[in-house]
Amino acid sequence: MNPRFRVVLYEPYANSFYGNSRYILALARQLRSRGVDLVVVVPERHELSERILSEGGRCIILRPPTSLRRYGRQIENSSILTRARTAISLAIHNGDLLRILRRERPHLVQCHNIRALLTVCPASKALRIPILLYVKGELENPFLDGIGFRIASHILFQSALNRDQKYPSLVRRYASKISILSNAIDLREIYGAEERARVKCPEGLSLASEHGVRIVFLGSICPRKGLEFLIDALGMLHRSGLQFTAWLVGDEAVKEYREYAAEMRKKVAILGLSRRVLFTGWRSDALEILSKGDIFVLPALSEGVPKTVLEAMALGKPVVATDVGGVRAVMVSGKTGFVVAPRCSSELYAALRKLVESSELRSEFGKLARGIAKLSFSIDQHMETLVQVYDRVGTRPECRASNLRTTQSIIEAPTQ
Repeated sequence: MNPRFRVVLYEPYANSFYGNSRYILALARQLRSRGVDLVVVVPERHELSERILSEGGRCIILRPPTSLRRYGRQIENSSILTRARTAISLAIHNGDLLRILRRERPHLVQCHNIRALLTVCPASKALRIPILLYVKGELENPFLDGIGFRIASHILFQSALNRDQKYPSLVRRYASKISILSNAIDLREIYGAEERARVKCPEGLSLASEHGVRIVFLGSICPRKGLEFLIDALGMLHRSGLQFTAWLVGDEAVKEYREYAAEMRKKVAILGLSRRVLFTGWRSDALEILSKGDIFVLPALSEGVPKTVLEAMALGKPVVATDVGGVRAVMVSGKTGFVVAPRCSSELYAALRKLVESSELRSEFGKLARGIAKLSFSIDQHMETLVQVYDRVGTRPECRASNLRTTQSIIEAPTQ
């Protein structure tokens, strides 16, 4: 199908292959057949860019200046002089973005976080290209978030809970340009992983019965995921004499979180959990590992509508997750798992203990969870709704289908 609409998606955090990157890959796979030419702009070669390019999609590698390659609020906490240098680097980077947008002539620029929005905004506004902000996590900076509400052409939230929990006055003020688009999963991908795991056990994992119930965490090893509270809860399970194994699937993603990851490994050793808890690192077969688990746990301190929760539900796993973001929009506590207070190891422990002790409860919760995920979070319906948003928001009359080029990939030279 020839594209009738072009979207440039700018993603500054594409240095790991977690939920957002996997969602972007799903966009690249799904949108082409719906008449949308998606051009993804990322800061470096990584698994996301390699997969997009290998599947015939379009991905631009635009390496930002060194001063912009800092994460974990390092820029916000830096000195005035450093922030001034960062502003200069941002202006240079926007010159590169401006050239890309002029060449690609998109109908719309899409961003998934405030950092992306603020970075690409000058170039987009200069060319009068509408910007769609899809908020895929919790908003955490009142000043920057307020700017984001003002400059975005349209804002998508993953649930009403995410939309309403932080800035009700901003939501009321900009209500006309805000709508809801829940997260979604590709059931074909889920069931494919389930079948592969059935045929062959993921490497490096023991499924021996003496290791007990298998608890799985899937995500980046960073403070926002609340691993310290989960490890404390696992320590309580261990002291109670229950048999379990915990697979923590993920890595620190960026160097700013290496110290935190090291602290979590040290904490596991101190609590005597080294034979119970396995840090697997990031695994391309993460869904297969999840399929082999018995319980999925997400102790996060901040989330949108977590894709991993939906995937675990689709795989028929009971879920223990903290009450953050839009978790309650997809889970029914006491029916598909348990929703517990964030930063509360004792509640995590109590919920996990109930599920570890009862295979019947795990089966009951998992069966209902699978049915809900299958019926309510289809990637196909999600894409149809997203394309409708594109049609409504991306209304640049100077962009015409005849101007859309269909080359598969472009690799930018690094910014000096």
